[in-house]
Amino acid sequence: MIAQRFIAANGDNTRILVIFPPAVKSNWEDTFADFRIKNKFSHFITNGSLDKVIDGSDNFSQPGYYDLIIVDEAHNFRHDSNDNY
Repeated sequence: MIAQRFIAANGDNTRILVIFPPAVKSNWEDTFADFRIKNKFSHFITNGSLDKVIDGSDNFSQPGYYDLIIVDEAHNFRHDSNDNY
């Protein structure tokens, strides 16, 4: 719903990055479909592949490109002592 409202407020060219654990990839894709979010600028990536975003590789743009970044299980990135930080 957050992504849907963000697109409504900012236009169809809103660039969205969704970061999630690998086990819920299909859930996120299904949720975007259920909410009829067909944004060609939406990218989905697992939290273990964030280096692709940082490097701008594999058709991912660098973090500054995205208008909205949604992080599922963001608490895993909370501490700088965490390897995922």
